[in-house]
Amino acid sequence: VGDGGDASLVDDRDGRRGSIDLDKKLAENEAKIAASFVEIKNLQKTAYSEENKGTLAWLENFLRRTGGLRAQFLALKGNGNQGDDFVKQML
Repeated sequence: VGDGGDASLVDDRDGRRGSIDLDKKLAENEAKIAASFVEIKNLQKTAYSEENKGTLAWLENFLRRTGGLRAQFLALKGNGNQGDDFVKQML
């Protein structure tokens, strides 16, 4: 999230906007990485390289971890009950 917009993640009192901003940023980054993954995977079919093989492994790991992080984050966020207090403390 190092694009200079970090302050927007924690600038409100109850953390709601911050949590929405964080999830949105994670989703945007996940989509960019997924697009790169598909592009490199297609390139591997016609021009195989060991470097791209390593890159694909890294990207796949990133996507798996980011997906897991977002799922955990959304579970903590809950439906407006107890989880909100925990998320507020984290942000």
